[in-house]
Amino acid sequence: MKGNDSDESNEENPLNPNEGRIRRPPTWMRDYESGKGLFEEEDAAYEALFADNDPISFGDVVKIMKWRKTMDVEIKAIERNNTWELTDLPIKAKKVGVKWVYKTKFNENGEVDKYKAQLVAKGYS
Repeated sequence: MKGNDSDESNEENPLNPNEGRIRRPPTWMRDYESGKGLFEEEDAAYEALFADNDPISFGDVVKIMKWRKTMDVEIKAIERNNTWELTDLPIKAKKVGVKWVYKTKFNENGEVDKYKAQLVAKGYS
């Protein structure tokens, strides 16, 4: 059986038939940079925007003074605005739970502007 030229080149080096081939990036990617060439400020801004620094559980937050102060401010605002009223639960009524939601707010420079804590009702329960 006769083979063509490509079969013969594969027989010379069966592990890597493309050895010696010059690889170039596609023309549409020539102005694209990833990692190298990025400035430190851009890296810091990227980390600030996409880093998940916000706490999730109440147990984590209670240990951090800045979040405790933020929660105190939220409770005082709820009391001052008469947003909620605690009452005795009627018989056979379902109670609505609450949950703390924490968010770190950044300014346009990527620096922390403020810490925000909200006490929200679990309306889905």
